[in-house]
Amino acid sequence: MNLDEIKLKMQQAQDRANAEHFAKTSPDVKNITGVRIPYMRKLAKEIAKGDTKYFLDNYNIETHEEFLLKGIVILSSKFSLEEKFAYLEKYVPEIYDWSGCDVLVSTLKCKDDELHLVYDFIMKYRYSKNEYETRFMIVMLFNFLREDYLDKIKEILETENFDKYHSIIKADRYIAAYTSTIDNDNFVQVIDKPNGKGNLDAEEISRFMPQIMAMQKHGGKISFVPVSNDKYYFIVNYMTGDQVTQIQKDGFKPAIISWTKSDGFQCVIECPKLHTKHDSDIEKRMLDFFITKYSSSKIFCIQGKDSNYREALDGSIDLDRNIKFTRQRDCAKSLEMVKNLAKQCAKLDEHSLHTRIGGMEEAYRKHLRDIQVNHSFNGDCAAEYEIAIRLVYNGYTKEEVCRAVYQCAPSHCELPHWKKNWGEYAEHVASYAFSASGKVAISRNRENLAHWREVEGREPDNKQPYPEQSIEQKMNQRVRHSQ
Repeated sequence: MNLDEIKLKMQQAQDRANAEHFAKTSPDVKNITGVRIPYMRKLAKEIAKGDTKYFLDNYNIETHEEFLLKGIVILSSKFSLEEKFAYLEKYVPEIYDWSGCDVLVSTLKCKDDELHLVYDFIMKYRYSKNEYETRFMIVMLFNFLREDYLDKIKEILETENFDKYHSIIKADRYIAAYTSTIDNDNFVQVIDKPNGKGNLDAEEISRFMPQIMAMQKHGGKISFVPVSNDKYYFIVNYMTGDQVTQIQKDGFKPAIISWTKSDGFQCVIECPKLHTKHDSDIEKRMLDFFITKYSSSKIFCIQGKDSNYREALDGSIDLDRNIKFTRQRDCAKSLEMVKNLAKQCAKLDEHSLHTRIGGMEEAYRKHLRDIQVNHSFNGDCAAEYEIAIRLVYNGYTKEEVCRAVYQCAPSHCELPHWKKNWGEYAEHVASYAFSASGKVAISRNRENLAHWREVEGREPDNKQPYPEQSIEQKMNQRVRHSQ
């Protein structure tokens, strides 16, 4: 059979209905004629009876189906394995669609003692960055579904699934965890870098995948939680098909939609962080919203930034899932919600600050009245110094003490001549209160500490004051300084 006859047979076997159906599943593929796979396999056998090498070297490919025919002819030929590999090395890099890979799965025929040669050949594409070269390797692994290859295949498939997830979400690092149930108790082991030096990045996970997967032999499950400095990852588990449809109708755009028969659908939604002090709280509230509204389970996990996070990782990526949909974009609706939550947190902060400042200034005035009515302080300093000491003991920060002195001291005393302004003086008083001298002043007033708390309406506590140094300790300290 010459090349023209082969071309004519392919033209006569065109099926418009089949072509239209295929075009719906592969809209980017051009020149589809709809020739069916069984017919091409039959034609390939006829071609293999003639000059197969001449056909492969000279046939002019003009349609998608003619490209598939070439792949089928390569594996149907009577060539040795080495010759088939030589042609496949040219054919595989030219594959541009899933069908070019999948058509080869059931075409390869080899003896059991040749399987290791085929395995070594397809492993050349193990770390390929080309999507269809990787797919070719994966579909060819179906020829090795036998006991002596199962562990290798599972490791490869898990690594490929992880790499696919990472290519979409591009997390800075991952909390990898092994979970199992022992006597109805959940056991979680977080897999860190050697010596517990933090979570693993994508490259490290791919490198350690054999060791990670070996842990599953004990009956548990490996899962991964993505963590990034600049992004949130909201992972919603246990979703029904209707919930997946609803979350998209509501305007949310998942980066990944995956499915398993046991757990249903999972959506991973990406959103940039705003880098505020409320990032962690916003993350919790967003996850609570998604789980409550769109998940069939109310169990969820917060993806913490702490590398030593040790909670059960229910909101994680399970590599056994079948990925149904991917997109490499952040979710605009989620970002809008995050911004609104950030504004709410900022308003609460402002209200809290005003409340705190008002309460702090009121506390200052209460202590001032107490000193004026019944002075009880073991020290020789002005009232503002004494009040500052009291505020320190009652738990105020240095900034708050400084602000209280700045706001209230001008009402009852004059600015010392050795300070330029009240701000500088307030800073001086607050620094004194938090210095070693301030600690000594607190320790000298042990009998007044409960009263200091009562002035503000607080309950007495058991907090121990700073111990006062003995005369011997002070003398020894002076000797050390002089030396």
